[in-house]
Amino acid sequence: MEIKLLWVDDDTEFGPAIEFRLNTTLVVKNLELVHVDLLQDGNFIWETVRQLKPHIVMMDHNLQDVKRNGANFITEIRLHDNELPIIFYSSEMGPALMQLVQGENRVFTSTRNDVHAELMRLISAEFT
Repeated sequence: MEIKLLWVDDDTEFGPAIEFRLNTTLVVKNLELVHVDLLQDGNFIWETVRQLKPHIVMMDHNLQDVKRNGANFITEIRLHDNELPIIFYSSEMGPALMQLVQGENRVFTSTRNDVHAELMRLISAEFT
C-alpha cells in the first residue's frame, strides 16, 4: 500500500531525514511512502490538502515568518475535513500546546523528538 504525507514544517532538513527513516521502516511492513510534500509556510493549507489528498498530515506548531501557527492550520483543515489524521508536534510540546487541539477529531500530539515513533504508531493503526 502507498502512503502520502503532507508535512508542514519550516525546517527543510527535518522532513527529508524523517522520510529516509520512514522508508527504511515501512519496507518491513510492505508499505511504501510514495509522496512527501514539504510545505514550509502553511499558506494555502486547505488548497494543498485538497489537491494532494494526503493520508496523513504532519503539522509543526512553530513556523517562522508565518503569522499563523500549526494549531490555526489544523482548525482550517477541520473546517473542510474532520477525518484526516493529523500529527501535531513541537519541540516544546506541553499541556498548553496540547490544549490548543484538545477535542479535535483524529489529531495526535507529539514532541518533535518522538514524531517518527508517533507516525509509525499511526501508520500501524491505520494501514496494517
